[in-house]
Amino acid sequence: MNIFWPKLNYLSRVAFLSIILVESTSFLGYLAPTWNLIGFWALVLLAIYLTAKKLELGLAMLWLELLIGSKGYLFYGFVGGHKISIRIALWLAVMSIWFITFCYRYYKTKQNPIQFNFKENKHVYWALLGFSLFLAWGVINGFLRHTPVANIISDANAWVYGLLFFPLLSITWNRITWQNIFSLFWVGTSWLALKTLGLFFIFSHEQYVLVYLLYRWVRTTGVGEITAMQVGFYRVFIQSQWYNLIAYFWLIILIPRPYFNTKIACFKDKYFWAWLGLAGLNFSVILISLSRSFWIGLLVGLVFLFGYIIIPKFYHRSSISIKPFIHKLILSVMAGVLMVIVAITFPYPKPLAGLDAAKLFRDRVSDSNEVALGSRWLLLPKLTNAIKQNPIAGQGFGQAITYTSLDPRIATSNSGRQYTTFAFEWGWLDLWLKIGLIGLLFFITTYYLMVKKLIIVFKNEANLALTLILPAILLVAVHMFTPYINHPLGIGLLLLILIAAIQPQSLLSKND
Repeated sequence: MNIFWPKLNYLSRVAFLSIILVESTSFLGYLAPTWNLIGFWALVLLAIYLTAKKLELGLAMLWLELLIGSKGYLFYGFVGGHKISIRIALWLAVMSIWFITFCYRYYKTKQNPIQFNFKENKHVYWALLGFSLFLAWGVINGFLRHTPVANIISDANAWVYGLLFFPLLSITWNRITWQNIFSLFWVGTSWLALKTLGLFFIFSHEQYVLVYLLYRWVRTTGVGEITAMQVGFYRVFIQSQWYNLIAYFWLIILIPRPYFNTKIACFKDKYFWAWLGLAGLNFSVILISLSRSFWIGLLVGLVFLFGYIIIPKFYHRSSISIKPFIHKLILSVMAGVLMVIVAITFPYPKPLAGLDAAKLFRDRVSDSNEVALGSRWLLLPKLTNAIKQNPIAGQGFGQAITYTSLDPRIATSNSGRQYTTFAFEWGWLDLWLKIGLIGLLFFITTYYLMVKKLIIVFKNEANLALTLILPAILLVAVHMFTPYINHPLGIGLLLLILIAAIQPQSLLSKND
């Protein structure tokens, strides 16, 4: 069976139950802040214990937190009067234990436990080093320009998450390791899809007390956004839903049985229904999120896959063919749409009336005056002008821009519609502004070399290469309008893809 395919094993069961416990305690922590602190420190201590016992377990906690945590504030604590997210706390716990262990082992054995074959990956190494130096330059440049220190730290701290690359290189990678990674992926994305559909159902029906509490919890933890679009339809956007987009594509690529080569037999197979339910669930998330960035990623991914299928150079090495692929696409879309319709029209409790879905999605795509889209277009000329001031070296992290926003929350403030920020929705332009064109080119080069290496090392495993490369392509597309590459949600995934590129034998080994 393909190692990417979800497996119901001991790890996935424990992970699923752990997620339920964590989410429930987080909600309880909103109602009673004492429980928030209990949950925060319990997770930190657990991360320290698991990392000290086995580094892989601590890294697994970080991976699972990324899958469900969005901005990382399901729990938070206070250190020296500063609010610390559970994501930062877990990262510090794992990195600290790893560093102490690394120093101790190196002192005792004089051997470097970091597994990096420089000879086979020297081009990736130099490109990654160049990019890292320009990230450092972005920080220095911010100080040279007298940018407020708080802005520099807040803007650049996401890239520090990338230091997890070193602990990741310190563990043994084989097929069992990857199977565990993907088992957690399917547990996390499945929970996130169920959570999205559950919130969508609750907000679409008359449950006002529960709606109020859940809305406040979602906003307080920063786990997502819930917005009334029409009477009866609510947008449920959770930043981690980006992983559901990947899960959807993997499900229509990696189906392990030739279901669609027959017409009726597939409907008698329980695995077919499991696949259809999971694929429909992930597609429903893409719809309910009402995220244009996800829709662009969906479109780019489909165009790429159709091109991949019809190009003979790839076709003869792949098990994907056009007819079954279209069948899977149609059935998964129908299942996802049906789930949304059932969730919004279910008769109990009383559903909220009034929904013109066609108009809703059409307006979401085309209405340039809609708050988020309109604000992006108003920001664009200001951002490009700022880039032109120093296009080569950039203006450093924390560089703020003032522009006119259509957000009604901004309009009610003392500043009118003027909004100043250093975090921009135009992801690639944001990176250009902060580290300059040379730094951006180093990153693009690293990205290119990573994808190229995947293509070369898995030339006889076309589906394996496709499964790894597709998320990288989706990330490039989504990052155009929503910054994911400079966020732990994107950085975490990139680190795993990079590990696959520089240690391909771990995916090809048969020691599972």
